[in-house]
Amino acid sequence: MRNFLYIYIKFYHIYIYIMSFREIYSFQQRQTECINILKKYPDKIPIICEKNYNRTDNPNIDKNKYLVSDNLTIGQFLYVLRKRISIDPNQALYLYINNNIPSINKNLKEIYYFNKNEDGFLYITYQFETTFG
Repeated sequence: MRNFLYIYIKFYHIYIYIMSFREIYSFQQRQTECINILKKYPDKIPIICEKNYNRTDNPNIDKNKYLVSDNLTIGQFLYVLRKRISIDPNQALYLYINNNIPSINKNLKEIYYFNKNEDGFLYITYQFETTFG
């Protein structure tokens, strides 16, 4: 994973800061990459999936860039993420797009059309919750 990790030690406290995709790459770099992806794969949707950095107990995904078919639903994409992250069956995985939880049966093409960023990527944030105990 290409996230950068900064560790600050101040007065015997350790602060860990992981940079997001938007902080690592400039707007121009992200926009150029997205334009190239969409030229090469016009029927695909470029997605950046990152964990909610406000929660420390969320595990990391081994990759954060996804190129998925435009007829995929949120539920199918959720299944792909659950397979990439080894989590317990008693943990629920929640996806957020612009701080809203999308409907599980919504098409990613529709969500991309209304929620894509100015750079062309669709940013999805994930978070885990323990549901049983």
